[in-house]
Amino acid sequence: MGLNEKPSVGGRTAKTGPPHRITQVREAQSVTLRTIARRCGVSVRQLKLEETGQVDLRLSDLQRWAQALEVPLHDLLCEPSDNLTTSVAQRAQLIRIMKTVAALRNEAESSSQQRMADRLREQLLEIMPELSTVTGWPRDGARRTGPLGRIVECPISLDGFDTNHDSLL
Repeated sequence: MGLNEKPSVGGRTAKTGPPHRITQVREAQSVTLRTIARRCGVSVRQLKLEETGQVDLRLSDLQRWAQALEVPLHDLLCEPSDNLTTSVAQRAQLIRIMKTVAALRNEAESSSQQRMADRLREQLLEIMPELSTVTGWPRDGARRTGPLGRIVECPISLDGFDTNHDSLL
């Protein structure tokens, strides 16, 4: 038995590490764990444990990942040493292209630029209709739309508070 192997049931050995390709698929699609957590309603900590293979996944957990990543379940079940299937890699590439197109549409400075971006978007949607929900890349300084982002951006008035004394000491 090698250093990177551990015993498994049935006399076979299994390589350490997760027996799935969740990380490969997620990173190929440029999706963060935080985004997956929002889609699934599961904590980032739990998802990290699942993704790194620190906990055993049930079939329902894998199905949840497949739905969040919008890929067939079997694309997550292959050995981690395998390359991503062509369909997953192509889908990830199309998502990145659509994000760029969405950003171009938002930043178009003329009507001709807007029309070109719209045409490109329509062509991508013909290839893959589910891209209609893809938004542009996040921008530096972009407003946060989640509840925590809105809280952070909301100013708090200190009027009425005595700021000359430290009441906690």
